Amino acid sequence: MLAFLFLSALYLYCFPQPTIFYALVVLLHAVVGVVASGYLAAFLFGLLRESTAIERFGWLAIASSAAIGIVLLKLGTPRSELNWLYLHILSALTGAGILFSAWAGRRQTSRERSPRFLPYGLCFLVITLLSAGA
Repeated sequence: MLAFLFLSALYLYCFPQPTIFYALVVLLHAVVGVVASGYLAAFLFGLLRESTAIERFGWLAIASSAAIGIVLLKLGTPRSELNWLYLHILSALTGAGILFSAWAGRRQTSRERSPRFLPYGLCFLVITLLSAGA
């Protein structure tokens, strides 16, 4: 679900257009987001208990993004509420970047280990470049 939310958000951000397909992606993003928020609420305390400190921050950023997304369903996103949308995007990118970097760091063998900050720095560099390009 997180992969779908990430890819659909990427499409929604990069290609805003008044088409039926765009509206369908918005609807699917909202529905999958609500379902993922329910799963996250059910499993958040277990995830926080089993995670490292930096991963906890990532999960909390994802949880805050989910909460803001639920609020956005009520508020909508008129021009006056765009700051909420940008906060939703920023917290989701931060959480996803941290969690992906932590996952990638664990996938390395002991001989390949790079400095602890390297996977996080590279991931945030890629996210920043993608966001600027979008």
